[in-house]
Amino acid sequence: MISNVISEKCRDACVAKLIRERKKLEGLTGKLAVELNSLKQRKDEFDKDSGEFYQEGKRIQCRRDSAFARLKKVNIRIDVLEKGTFSRICPGCRENIKAAELRQNPLRDLCVKCQEHKNKNTNNMRR
Repeated sequence: MISNVISEKCRDACVAKLIRERKKLEGLTGKLAVELNSLKQRKDEFDKDSGEFYQEGKRIQCRRDSAFARLKKVNIRIDVLEKGTFSRICPGCRENIKAAELRQNPLRDLCVKCQEHKNKNTNNMRR
């Protein structure tokens, strides 16, 4: 039988890494909010016909939305790890995700083999 329990040492390492990432993401989202407000205040500096203001605003919003989405994932994973409800069973192959893989990427949902397979299929679909 496969155990889905991770060791306390692995859990603590994953949580510590995720907390560091959360701090970086919180800083980034704050910086992007300031950048977006600054852009709005400088709206008159842009040529109205060029679309440059709109493009720059969309670029900042996209980065901010991406950072918020990642921050949400980080917070959920921290919560799951701290509650002890994280399952390290790969949904793709039903094998354990190795502790070393989790410490490297605490947001990992798939084992390396299944993730590589998914990436390969995704890349083939983009062509």
